[in-house]
Amino acid sequence: MLSLPPEWNFTLQGLAYINKEGLDAITTIIHELEQAGYITRNRIRNEKGQLREMEYTVYSSPKLNDSYGNN
Repeated sequence: MLSLPPEWNFTLQGLAYINKEGLDAITTIIHELEQAGYITRNRIRNEKGQLREMEYTVYSSPKLNDSYGNN
């Protein structure tokens, strides 16, 4: 993910398409990276409060977060 251009707007389906892994495996990997502090995500909602998209931030080294320490 870090090797993709910064302006690249990816989805989990898009990552599954460009990799050998399926969507379930990509989803699991993303959650593991999030738990380890390599990814943070922000839920973007519309004016009605409905989930519109996810914004991911990817780090080259882990950032400590509360959920990682609790597992």
